[in-house]
Amino acid sequence: MIDTYMDRLEHPYLFTLVPVAGLLFVLGVIVDLTGVAGPRYTDFVAGFLGLYAVVALIICALGYAALYSISFTTEALRQWRIDRSELD
Repeated sequence: MIDTYMDRLEHPYLFTLVPVAGLLFVLGVIVDLTGVAGPRYTDFVAGFLGLYAVVALIICALGYAALYSISFTTEALRQWRIDRSELD
């Protein structure tokens, strides 16, 4: 399965944050609906899990933005070098 990720995505381990965030969000909703943590701590635990889900998605988005900007600038620099070498 990791080979499929490697073929389609630039960094598969960064992409695994999406299902982790989904799992944390679902766990937060389950805790909030069932009240498993007790009446005092249910909102705290659900909010904590929701916060970590959002942080995981933000890290994933920032990581992919960094990867794409690095690949874009690398390609632009390569093209600039090719164009410059033809002038000489």
